[in-house]
Amino acid sequence: MINPKIIPLNITGDLNQINYSIDSFKDMREGNFLYIDKTKMIDDILTFDKSKVVLFTRPRRFGKSLNISMLRYFFDMAESSAELFKGLYIENSEFFKTHLNQYPVLYLNFKNVKTDILADLNQGIISCLQTESQKLYNTYHYEELMEISFKAESGGVNPLGAEEITRILCEKTGKKVIVLVDEYDSVINRAYGTDGWKQATEIIKGLFGALFKSNEYLEMGVLTGVSKIGKELGFSDMNNLAVYSLTRKRYYEYFGFTEDEVKELLNRYGIEITDEFYRMYNGYRFKGTPNMFNPASILKFLDEFQDTRDICPAPYWVNATVNHILTDNIAKQNAEFKDELLTMLSGETIIESVFDSIDYNMLHNPAHMFSLMIDTGYICPVQRIGGDKFELKIPNEEVLYGYKGMIGLIADTDEGMLKTLCTNLTSANAEKFEETLNKILLSVSSFHDFSEKENSYHNLVMGALLYLMGSFTIFSNREAGLGRYDIALFPIEHPKNEYRPIIIEFKAARGKAQCSYDDLAALATEALEQIKSKKYAQPNENAYSHAAAHESAYGKKHAHAYKPEDFMLIGIGAQGKQCAVVSNF
Repeated sequence: MINPKIIPLNITGDLNQINYSIDSFKDMREGNFLYIDKTKMIDDILTFDKSKVVLFTRPRRFGKSLNISMLRYFFDMAESSAELFKGLYIENSEFFKTHLNQYPVLYLNFKNVKTDILADLNQGIISCLQTESQKLYNTYHYEELMEISFKAESGGVNPLGAEEITRILCEKTGKKVIVLVDEYDSVINRAYGTDGWKQATEIIKGLFGALFKSNEYLEMGVLTGVSKIGKELGFSDMNNLAVYSLTRKRYYEYFGFTEDEVKELLNRYGIEITDEFYRMYNGYRFKGTPNMFNPASILKFLDEFQDTRDICPAPYWVNATVNHILTDNIAKQNAEFKDELLTMLSGETIIESVFDSIDYNMLHNPAHMFSLMIDTGYICPVQRIGGDKFELKIPNEEVLYGYKGMIGLIADTDEGMLKTLCTNLTSANAEKFEETLNKILLSVSSFHDFSEKENSYHNLVMGALLYLMGSFTIFSNREAGLGRYDIALFPIEHPKNEYRPIIIEFKAARGKAQCSYDDLAALATEALEQIKSKKYAQPNENAYSHAAAHESAYGKKHAHAYKPEDFMLIGIGAQGKQCAVVSNF
């Protein structure tokens, strides 16, 4: 049963004190930094979760480290922390007096083990254990803590050393130990693709087996990470483990900011939420859950607003999130996977199988790859269709920016040609646009047969147009005039942005033998005439009011009602790996 209580909205701290990089709950509270109360998570864990070990997986920058630090200061008997929780939800919980500072805590953070060389990796993990053991000794003064050997005779890591810490703490304090591990998978992810990856997984598997699998001194274990790496770490053998990922509803509101929290935050700064803001940051949601926002992005937006009074939303998340495992494996995927990914980049959803546990040896399998992309935040599950089938989408424009450097890999073509295609378009050179698009079609190896797939051309061009993000707002398959256009681009208003709005329509030859160029040109003309006859470029309240009201670099709204003659119109007729382009410029 999910907690029926609604999390209360409680924003604390100084509005002028914004820090989006603090991972320490103590530093956050003592520094009086802006903080949205997530302490009801403690209440929920103690009330509803009976699992011995809990794993929370979320993308980078979603507050995992801050939450696990919150748990640390709440449970740890090493110091009194009642003042840190003053005025927060948990202070009024029945568990406050019975669980606050009542347990010895072993806290491990693998985020700082930053090497993929095996010898250094071993030493990094050993140093992590030694550092925590030293801190515990400084607190409890148990000599036995300094006698533990974390180094195996082979030179590797002795996994039983960590279990020995819990034994000593339990026997000396008379209470079982809470073990917290932050960024548990960072070591493995860093070692992926190197000679030390297999050994790294064996180290972590042995360590976690000793700590969590059959540790009689364990009260509770909580881990955070990006993915559940099942097979390699033996998690599938742990029947005491509960995993809460983006496809689970429980605990959803504690990682990230809810829509209500964001609205209240912006209201306190006197900022009105715009369509541009929603398109940039909104979109992390699962059916039945609130809309969620990346907290780091929202805080960076507010921090920048304080300095510049600029309310133009900018992409921050992608600059803090680079996943080499993702980029290494996209190029190895089959044509169907890449076509589906391009479909999502075009603003559509797909239905695919995903798993709650990733096998890194199976990333050539699209289901495992889509699962990894969900965990890393590049794809969002909208709803479960049935079994392991989910409806999937790209969360928002901020994440779309993260794909800009991968379009060449996804489309199986030269990145330079895709950028040239965009230049041809914005410079109104229809002849060069057609020439470059034909070169791209010839080079694309992932699509075996374009002949009757209009969406394939649409998705390929839409993917290329991501290079224009920042200069244009790009829409796909939206209602306008008397129908639905394929692609529309609206210039983002800026003193140096002199681009015109653009509408593109596709027509693919269906059920025909090999078409001549004249046949394709006739199809392109038909597409162009459809734009005109369906009045896609006709301004109307539903179609363009939100697209044309852009915020300038100075934070002022400028409603611009485009006239039909302002638009560049492009019709594309295509069959197989050739096309013709007709335009009004």
